[in-house]
Amino acid sequence: GDWVKMGNSKAYGDLAGKFVHPDVASQVEQLHSWTTKNKVLKLYDQMNGLWKLGKTAYNPSTWARNGFTNAWLYEGATGRSWLDPREWPFFKEGLGEYIGKGELYKQLEAKGLFGRETADNEMRDNLRKMLAEATGTEEQSMLGKIMSSPAKGYRGMDDVNRYLLAKHAHSEGMAIDDVVKFARKHGIDYSAVGPVIQWASRVVPFIKYPFKAMPLIAEYVARRPATMAKYPAILAAGGYYAKKRMGWSDEDEKKAKDIIGKTWMGNRTLWMVP
Repeated sequence: GDWVKMGNSKAYGDLAGKFVHPDVASQVEQLHSWTTKNKVLKLYDQMNGLWKLGKTAYNPSTWARNGFTNAWLYEGATGRSWLDPREWPFFKEGLGEYIGKGELYKQLEAKGLFGRETADNEMRDNLRKMLAEATGTEEQSMLGKIMSSPAKGYRGMDDVNRYLLAKHAHSEGMAIDDVVKFARKHGIDYSAVGPVIQWASRVVPFIKYPFKAMPLIAEYVARRPATMAKYPAILAAGGYYAKKRMGWSDEDEKKAKDIIGKTWMGNRTLWMVP
């Protein structure tokens, strides 16, 4: 039969708005219908979202790691380093344009670059829904605004990174549509994944990040090996310095990393500072 055009819902991932074979459309629609109407699954998604919220937006160490990773991948994508004072005027100008919503910002916003799906978007939506159900009102309460603020700030960190990626691409003379594509690719747009990965993220909550990031890291290693080695070396040097300052043995260091990792991240930490 004729091919079928999928809906524009972000739940369809890369298939949104595309024409697919009728058999594929039927299977995807059945899965989408079941996942959106099943009350047990909706409750699971809400609880899973709150768990992820605690692991990310409410976790100071994750903010630090996210900022460090953004700087690392940004340099891999553009060659511009936050550690290079010669680049600081560029970053300062970009931050000012983002905060002031300059002309480039408005063009990018009109193209839908900001507020794309990041891990916290889904979590914040789930939190808002749960608070609305608890209070019996759709209007976001003061409590809801306070509890959603960390997630909003966490998303803002990623939006700033996407803006700076777009600013770099724009300075290279790219057309605005290509600028947006560049920023979405290197700024990791989590909504641009297929239904299988969307579904898998329910079981493996953070699977979207390695699925999207690993190909980029491989690309950056091939293009800029020194850059990709520099940041892990900085982490290793910081850990070595902290170990010497504290007078720790290898066993002391391992215990400290395990304690900090379990307290803040639920796993081992990679970097120690005095």
